[in-house]
Amino acid sequence: EERAEPRQYRRDFEILAKIGDGASAEVFRARNKTFGMIVALKVWRRPLAPDRRGAFLHECRLHWRLSNEDNIVRLLWAEGTAGQPPWMATELYEEGSLADRLRTEPPLSADQAYLIADDILSGLAAVHRADHLHRDLKPANVLLRNNRAALCDLGISTAIGEPAGDKAAGT
Repeated sequence: EERAEPRQYRRDFEILAKIGDGASAEVFRARNKTFGMIVALKVWRRPLAPDRRGAFLHECRLHWRLSNEDNIVRLLWAEGTAGQPPWMATELYEEGSLADRLRTEPPLSADQAYLIADDILSGLAAVHRADHLHRDLKPANVLLRNNRAALCDLGISTAIGEPAGDKAAGT
C-alpha cells in the first residue's frame, strides 16, 4: 500500500489506498476522520502556479453547483490554500472508470451500453444547463457505480461562449 507524503489534507483524511495516478495529481481511497466517510481524494503533486489556482477554483465551483445532479460526481470537500498542493474529496465510485471497465471486462451488453450512454448524456445536459461545456469527455472521466455512470473532471470546462483557452487545473 503506497502512502502519500505528509501534506495539509492528512489532518482530515486517512489514506487507505492509491487508486489513480495522473500527470499532475494522484487519487486515493481515503476515510474522512471526522465522519468516517470513504471518499476519493484527488491530490495535486505540488502547489498550483497562481495562473492555475483560478482554474482549480472554477472546477470546484462548477462541481459544487452540480452537486445535486445524479450523473455528476459530487464534490464533498476541497482546499486550494496558496503554497500547498490543492486537493478535493469527492464521492467514491468503487467500480472505477468506464475506461477501466472496457479494458478489463467483456464487452458491454446493449442494455448496459444504453444505460451508460443515457447517464453520460444526462450528465452533459446538467453541465450545459449550468451554461458550461465539459470539454474533456472520455471513458476515463466517466465513473461507474452499480452499473450507473457519472461524469468527473470538470477542470477544463468553460462557460458557453467563453474562449476555451487553457483552463487545465493541472489534472
